Formats: sequence, C-alpha cells, structure tokens
Amino acid sequence: MAFAYPKLTKEQEDNVLKDIGYSRQQLENDKLALREWLNEQAHFPPCSKKECDAFLVNYLVGCKGSLEKVKRKLDFYYSMRGHDELFTNRGTLDYVKSAEKFQYVTVMPRPTPDGYIAFQIGLRIYDVDKYVMIDAIKRVLLVSEWVLRQGTGITRGVIYLLDGKGFSAAHSMQLTLPKIKTLVAWLTQACPARPKRFVVINVDSFLESIVNTLIMPLLSEKLKQRAVFTRDGNFTKYIDGVEFRPTSDGEEESEIVTLAKECTKRLTADIKDVLPTLDETTDESKRPKLHGYTNNPHFGAFGSIKHLVTD
Repeated sequence: MAFAYPKLTKEQEDNVLKDIGYSRQQLENDKLALREWLNEQAHFPPCSKKECDAFLVNYLVGCKGSLEKVKRKLDFYYSMRGHDELFTNRGTLDYVKSAEKFQYVTVMPRPTPDGYIAFQIGLRIYDVDKYVMIDAIKRVLLVSEWVLRQGTGITRGVIYLLDGKGFSAAHSMQLTLPKIKTLVAWLTQACPARPKRFVVINVDSFLESIVNTLIMPLLSEKLKQRAVFTRDGNFTKYIDGVEFRPTSDGEEESEIVTLAKECTKRLTADIKDVLPTLDETTDESKRPKLHGYTNNPHFGAFGSIKHLVTD
C-alpha cells in the first residue's frame, strides 16, 4: 500500500493556532513578510528564495509567530550546511540506500489526536560491520527536511521514537562528541519543530552511560524533561496517541520495516527537486557587515555559525 503522509484536519490545525495565539490571517501576513525578508538575504543560498509555503509556515508556527526567532533559526539552518560531514554531500540518495540496508526510519501515517507528527526509528539488522553512523544520521535528517515541506506546515510539533534494540557499544563508537553537539545544535537552533517527546527504548547499560555523560548535559532543562531513555521495550508507557508499529527483530522483516520502505518511496518521489539544493551553502562574503544593534527587520542574522550575532 502506498504511503500517505499524515495530515491534520482543519479542526486540529485551528486548535494548534489557537493554542499559540496565531490567526490564519496573521500567519499569511507573516509568511509574505518572511518571504520578502528571505529575498533580501544576499548571503543565503539561492534555494532560500524558492522555499515552499509549508517550509515557511513550519518555521512560523514552530516559533509561535516570532519573526525574530524564525530569522535566527533560518540563518542557523542555512549556515550549518557544509560545516560538517552530516551536512555535506546530501545531494544524492546514496546515503539513504546505504542506511536502508540496516536501519528503518518512518513517519507514522497518522498524526496524534492533538496534532503531533511522530517518527519511529530503529535497526533492521544488528551487525556492526554493516552499520554506517553518518549515513544513518543523514537519512534521519533528510526525512526531517522532507517533513518540513509537507502538508500545510501547521503541526503542534514532533515526537521521536527510537528503538535501541541491537545498538551496542561497538555501534556507539562511531558517534563522536562533535557529532552529538552538531545534532543538538541542529535540533535546538536550526529546526523549527517543537519536540513533545524523545523516547528511546531498549537502552543497554553502556548506551545509558553515554546518554547520561555526553548527551543529557548538552540539553536544555526543557528538553531533558521531554527525553526518556529506558531499558523498557515498550513505547506505550511513555507516550499517548501514537499508532505504533511492532519494532523490527533482527534479520526478520516486520510491519515497521515495510512501512519504512513505503515511506522512503514516497520521500524519494517528493524530495527529488529539493535534494540538489541541500548542498547549497551561505556565501559569508555577502553577509551584512553591521556594527552594533539594529531594529531593521529586513536585516538577517549576522556573525558566524560559531558566534551568531542576531538582529
């Protein structure tokens, strides 16, 4: 069966907007203002001038209508490109084909009743010799890029469900501290989606130690409260409203793997025009050279990815 991307009903969208105090008319006005601002950012890549409405709306709703916060996040989003191997060479599907052999990633086909989009991620096979961490992460990031450009862009946020079954100490050796910091930066400073929960089940003792010593200290207090790392093998104790699929069991095919394959087919078809643009980067030589503070709403964030100064 062909994968159908999860769509919120108009009532669910209205509830999301009501809860953040955002009218549809104001959202439309802000979208036009944001597109005008993007057109004036000479240092942004060419693709920024062609982003679809859903992409802009995702940022506006995710930032609860704060145009200044949207500007900061978009500047960070484009500036991260080309600064790490996670954000380079993304213009082909080679890494997706590589990761698909050992990993499943899917968006669940229905949103939660309150309007969240859920991801479910895990290992198809546990052989560490077949595991490529960079490809696995880049595939998840590509799914996130796809999600940013689907539907109307109005959602309450995201839920990440990760099954740690089969993920061993040998697997984790490919995950370095700089990569963890890059992912946290992308999640907190570049991505607009508001996370409701990060639930990681089947966490072994070694991975639990890594989480507590390397990952948790990098998270804000709010994100720490939303993160669950447990040795338990069941998602349902930690999140409501998600139609889960049985997790994969080693070499065996399962319902979740089948769903992930269909999701990947849909992604591949939808992302073909966006894919080549993911390698476009900012031109720092064209970044506005400003001194001091400015109230001009048409100036973008300036500085650098390491020391971001914003308007």
